[in-house]
Amino acid sequence: MTTRERIYAAIAGYQASHDCAPSVREIGQLAEVSSPSVVHHHLSKLQQEGRVTWEPGKHRTLRLHIEDSEHGNNREEKP
Repeated sequence: MTTRERIYAAIAGYQASHDCAPSVREIGQLAEVSSPSVVHHHLSKLQQEGRVTWEPGKHRTLRLHIEDSEHGNNREEKP
């Protein structure tokens, strides 16, 4: 599993068991990534890929977008 896949899986797992999105530090801990800047880099790439979004300047607003393979559409998953 790549670092980006571990980060995405960490976000999904955290959101499945909590009522909010994880912080960058929590994502790093869950995905075993020691540098917050590396987490930010991969979050930016995931955003470019259309797999996540967030509200700039606001904490814990990260949202996953799950691809609907049947229709080829992305749907938003709540944190």
